[in-house]
Order: sequence, then C-alpha cells, then structure tokens
Amino acid sequence: MSMTLDELKTILDQEGLKYFVDPKRPVVMLGARGLFGSFHCVIRLDNDGQFLQFRTVSYMYCPADHPNIAAVLRLLASLNYRLRMVKFGWDPSDGEIVVYADCWLVDSGITRQQFSRMMTSYLPTLDIFSDRIRKVIDTGDDPGDPGPDALMAALLGGQSLPPELRELLARLRSDDDSDSSADDDDDDDVSRP
Repeated sequence: MSMTLDELKTILDQEGLKYFVDPKRPVVMLGARGLFGSFHCVIRLDNDGQFLQFRTVSYMYCPADHPNIAAVLRLLASLNYRLRMVKFGWDPSDGEIVVYADCWLVDSGITRQQFSRMMTSYLPTLDIFSDRIRKVIDTGDDPGDPGPDALMAALLGGQSLPPELRELLARLRSDDDSDSSADDDDDDDVSRP
C-alpha cells in the first residue's frame, strides 16, 4: 500500500498545519516554532508513496574541517543510540546536520493518529536538542541533556519558576523521600493506596 500527496495533504489539513506543496515532487514544506528556535521541515513521499520521511531543512551546519567536529559527531551518535524514531545525520559534503524520522508504508498506509504521533515526537526532539548541538558546535563541550529547569525557563520566556512554585516542588520532593522511608519501616500496612 502507498500514500498519495492528496492523502498527505488531507492529514495535514486535519492536523491544522499550514504548509507549502512542491509543484514538481510529492513534498510539502512547513515551519515550526519551538522553545529553542524556529525550524523548517519537509515531509516527503518516496518510492511511489511507499516511504514517508520528515526531514529538517538547514537545521545546522558543522563542516568537516570545523575544530569541534569530533565532539559534534560523538553527540549525534549518542543521540541516535538513545532515541528510537527520530535520528540525526551529518552530510560530510557540506556539513549539514539533519533531523529525520522515517516510516515505511509498504504494507499499510498511515493513519492520522500515527502521523500525529510521529509529528509530536519529531518536532519536540529537534527543538529540545538544538540548543545542546549548537553549544557543542560553538564550544566543543557537551552540556548534557537540558534539565527540567532549563525547559521550564524556556517555556516561561527565560524566567525560572516562581519562588512559590519552587518551594512547593521542594516540599513535595521531601515528602516523597520521607514517604519512601516510612514505607520501608511499615511493609505490613496494606490499607494505604
């Protein structure tokens, strides 16, 4: 089974996405704004509609002669090892770093729910790791995964959580710690949920 460009456009319309259609190929282009930047992506159908790919356009560049290329390639390999569907690639001919997700449609088409799941995995992944990759390109040092505080600061426009919320979270964490030690002491109490 395969997918036509019209079927892809129908799903994109149902998802409420704005896109541009390539007049010569079964490819659509769309933009997305995330916490750490704006991105352009294409969604293309290859092999007579049997293969669907999400792919970034001009995501980042790190040429082969860049002083931090080894650190960048280590990071990309590490991300590819950890992540399931979304993958990072590097083109040695021009240094382009791409983010892509592939789906073979050979035996069946793709449902709107499957497409939506791909999109909601793909876009946040390319966004969340963009700042980290950029820092490795610039410095050669990997800052590691962004923690919850960095993600919340990005959500809040560069501000951290309000002090009251930080205090509440700290109390909840300390309550969890004391509950787990109480659980160890009282294993016979089965009335607790």
